[in-house]
Amino acid sequence: MKQVIRMSVTSGLLAGSFSGVAFGDFTTTRYTSGTSYELAISHVVDFDQVRTLLPADSTTGIPGANYCVPTSSANLCAYIANHGRPGVTPGAADWESSSNYSAGTSFISYLGALMFTNRDTGTSMFSAWFGMSNLLGTEAPLSFTVAAEYWSPLNVVSLKEMAKYSINNEAIQIFGYGFYDIQGINSDGETVIDRDGGHCMTLVGAARSGSTREITYADPDDSAGEASQSSFKYPTKYSVWTENLVVSATVSGSTSKPVQSMNHIVLSSSADLTLIDNRLSVAPTFLASWGTFDTSLVASLVLRTTSLTYQPGVLTNIVTPLPVVPTTGALAMSPGGALFCLSNGQLLAEHITAAERSMVPVVVAGLDLPSINAIAFCNDRTLVAVSGQQLYAISELDAGLPEPGDNRPVIAWQAQLPFVGAQVVTSYKGQNGTAPHSMLVFSPSRRSIYEVSGDPAVQPTFRTVPAQLPLDVALLSQTTIVEDRHGGLWFAQKGSSTVSLLNPAGTFSSMTLPVVSLSAFSLDDNDQLLVGDQGVIRAFRLTANGIVEVGIQGSPFVGTRVGDGFTIARSSTNYESRFHSGPGWRNVLPPFLVCVGDFNFDGTIDGGDLGIMLSKWGTVIPPGGSADSKLDLNQDGLIAGGDLGILLSKWGACP
Repeated sequence: MKQVIRMSVTSGLLAGSFSGVAFGDFTTTRYTSGTSYELAISHVVDFDQVRTLLPADSTTGIPGANYCVPTSSANLCAYIANHGRPGVTPGAADWESSSNYSAGTSFISYLGALMFTNRDTGTSMFSAWFGMSNLLGTEAPLSFTVAAEYWSPLNVVSLKEMAKYSINNEAIQIFGYGFYDIQGINSDGETVIDRDGGHCMTLVGAARSGSTREITYADPDDSAGEASQSSFKYPTKYSVWTENLVVSATVSGSTSKPVQSMNHIVLSSSADLTLIDNRLSVAPTFLASWGTFDTSLVASLVLRTTSLTYQPGVLTNIVTPLPVVPTTGALAMSPGGALFCLSNGQLLAEHITAAERSMVPVVVAGLDLPSINAIAFCNDRTLVAVSGQQLYAISELDAGLPEPGDNRPVIAWQAQLPFVGAQVVTSYKGQNGTAPHSMLVFSPSRRSIYEVSGDPAVQPTFRTVPAQLPLDVALLSQTTIVEDRHGGLWFAQKGSSTVSLLNPAGTFSSMTLPVVSLSAFSLDDNDQLLVGDQGVIRAFRLTANGIVEVGIQGSPFVGTRVGDGFTIARSSTNYESRFHSGPGWRNVLPPFLVCVGDFNFDGTIDGGDLGIMLSKWGTVIPPGGSADSKLDLNQDGLIAGGDLGILLSKWGACP
């Protein structure tokens, strides 16, 4: 039996002060359950995207029209700079002041270049992840974990998940919603939708009470003009959990596609459905540790640590206990920060209630296994579990234990292994969108390595790699294997001071570390070696001149107490080119902001828009909103004469 405890290291994201500048902080962070939570972040930066000197859209001529992603991302960077890291561009300042308008424009333009923003087709969240990772990796190395999450047939981006990640991990986030056209209703009564562009905003707050969900945001496209910064605004809208959705370009044949639920943001005048479907999060980087610790600590810990403090290198520990759980395997951490473990072959997930945190069993429909050997998360955000010679990828577990109203976990894909799997390892080299499902599975002898790659939904493929490594057979059960960003595999054994690297070409090298007794091993985002030595983390960097030890300035984890093993949060993306590279995933100027009342988005308010309104005449809009909310122009809950009067007052070409 092991007691699990979550230990957090606070960062400047919680509260701050800087002379002459109003800073944001996490004013409300309550997560009671999946149906009761609150998140509020005050004084968030709200840059305008429409501004002179940004590239203009070639159709509308509006400067910065399609710069919503770099503008929202700039909010995050300015927030970080205003919270103890002024060295992060654009630096600490009062960004609402007109005196800093030019500097804000320059930084948004710079971010746009880093993110490959196109003036006509906008920015993909994958490009945003690439640019933000490079920026923070250079200016605040190893302080943050940057993650990009997309909708996919295996994954849904939910309001609850975003709120939970910010509450538990002090994450700041931007999110995108898509304009989804309703294609029709299929033979199973499901609504078939297809994405046609989208928009990006900054998360400021989220709340749920029963069935009522709300989201608060900073919208970059709410400026009053092109030559000045508008006052910061933080609207709150209903976010309706919309069920029985099938994403497909056509109604025909769509019944074979997954049926999902997604969060619809109720806007006064929008496309058929505006659904949250991607986000980018920046969180103080953290790790989870387990096992036997020294007598001053309890048997098993979960730790979160970061170098984001007002005095870099000074860390403050906060310990929150979890109930005792019998663990027979190492912890697995999802890209969303949720923790999972095995107890006598049964899968347990971290769960939060009003009274406590706990680890509780996970029940997956259609998965009735006698025992699970090993678990790890894939970059596609599925949990990969090994049971004997079977490999299962389980969707919808990224946020932890599913709760009422969530999409239910399902078997996303499965495969037959040529051996009984004993360890499964996340692959990090597939971060370019070509192999997000890549996983590494090892035989009990650790002499055979099989890689699942390609498209597992069609047919998993396996590649055998010979691994003649100098491993002590007596310690095979205590061998840690981690993949670096280039596809190299690192092997470390408990009690040994030697680590080995197997490169993708099949050759290997070994090196001896200056440690007394290696007890745990991992890699960080920069492929530095993190080693537990006598219960404390030490960090090493591989250089042309060999292994060099780095101190607290080289890794915020140096000196952290750990047990028999630990896993570190690493930057990740589930971008997949076959789903997210098409024109429908461009981020463009939101049509509902161009011309209120232009329901068919043809640039003119005329008989076509009148016909749409009359077809819904007398419709009552429910408290949570609906897809018809765009027609309720006066927002009184009824499509009636008041709305008609507003429509007629705007008759003619959009301004």
